[in-house]
Amino acid sequence: MPYKEYNEIKVEDKPSDFMKLKEGLNTVRITTKVVFLHETHRFQDDEGKFKIKPHAEENCQLCLNGNEKKQRYAWIVLDREDGKVKILDVGWTIFKVVHDLSHDPDYGNPTEYDLKITKTGQGLDTEYSVIASPKRVPLTEDEEILVAGAGLDLEKIFGGGKQSKPLGEVVSEDEIPDNLGKKS
Repeated sequence: MPYKEYNEIKVEDKPSDFMKLKEGLNTVRITTKVVFLHETHRFQDDEGKFKIKPHAEENCQLCLNGNEKKQRYAWIVLDREDGKVKILDVGWTIFKVVHDLSHDPDYGNPTEYDLKITKTGQGLDTEYSVIASPKRVPLTEDEEILVAGAGLDLEKIFGGGKQSKPLGEVVSEDEIPDNLGKKS
């Protein structure tokens, strides 16, 4: 068995289950009928890098320091670029478009068509646009098996939060979070 020096061994990082939207076009298929709602804080660390931390329900130090919590929205998606199942965690801008499409009788359930999300800009100057594909193509059997076998559990991953009612379903006024609609 050949031996290698430590500096000859390449260690590959485990790929993240989260989808990082790249600059330009990102095409996804939402595979979950519900959106997972959770709250986070965004802040800069000592090096000036932006970090995101989950909101702690009780005695949240970030809240006590005046850092406003933001509502986030997550789905399990199929990334059309690499064919992998990932978690898409987004703010209000993208969620609002998906929500509106789900209530539009011409589109309806967003698990039945692809979404084209275009990202432009960087940092605080980032903008997103979302367009629904007019083609309603069901997931293939292989894609359905891939999604089912991914083992992604949003509740476990985010350690709290809650699932919404299925997109497009009417909710009562008391089921709408107080901060829904605040930009994140």
